[in-house]
Amino acid sequence: MLRELEATGPDDLGYYHVVVNDVWEIVRNHSGPVTELEIVHSSESRSSPARHPFQLRISAVDLDGDDEFTGYAFFLHALSPGIAEVIFRIAEAGGMAIIPAAPIGPLLPPSAEPDDLPAVLSHPHRIESGRQLFSALSGEYGYFQRWRDRVTPVAARRASLLRRLATRIGRGRR
Repeated sequence: MLRELEATGPDDLGYYHVVVNDVWEIVRNHSGPVTELEIVHSSESRSSPARHPFQLRISAVDLDGDDEFTGYAFFLHALSPGIAEVIFRIAEAGGMAIIPAAPIGPLLPPSAEPDDLPAVLSHPHRIESGRQLFSALSGEYGYFQRWRDRVTPVAARRASLLRRLATRIGRGRR
């Protein structure tokens, strides 16, 4: 499946990389060994020195070894329909469950068997496509964003600023 997705790798750290066509990295700042990137969703397919197609990083330990292959790990810095499609296709090809770091439980493509899951991973959900996977994970990401905005200091300052602006607007902009 990695060949079919035109993955490169493994790199020096053992990761494979798959280009995702609906997400781009834009270089915002470069200082010494540090590069600040912004990840944007766009269907525009124009590269430039500061704009690169997003590469999904995948860990596939033991893929090239003699040991039994036990699974992949995806390191998500963004979520898009294209990223969900890559994850779904790999899981479907291998008959593997998708175990998100979220309380929604395992997501099973048609080829995965619920009986193969450990007992602690109860209540699996069937998904039939990358689009369904994207919908399931997007809802959980929204939940995470709301939680993050409640507990991080930056979000608290932003919420305080919004409350003050709303109060001023309500008073007629005094």
